[in-house]
Amino acid sequence: IIIFFFHKLLFPNEYKVVEMLLSELKIVNLDIIISKLTGNYRMIFYKSHSLKIPDAVIAATAKFTNTILVTKNLKHFPMDDIQKIKPY
Repeated sequence: IIIFFFHKLLFPNEYKVVEMLLSELKIVNLDIIISKLTGNYRMIFYKSHSLKIPDAVIAATAKFTNTILVTKNLKHFPMDDIQKIKPY
């Protein structure tokens, strides 16, 4: 999902720089555990927060990998079982 969005927003002259950045990042494949976590988050937070699937996937991945989720919009991630920070 994330790599798709990067490429969708790029100008042709930006591809090389983004590819270099992506080569430094750890890519996490969407597996059955993350998929189940995603479904659980959607069940819990869809009605109260209109949780979108991409945000649920991102949150589930952060939980599964025990990493901090960095986001400019904390309202998109109402879960209290993951660490979140706003970059500025």
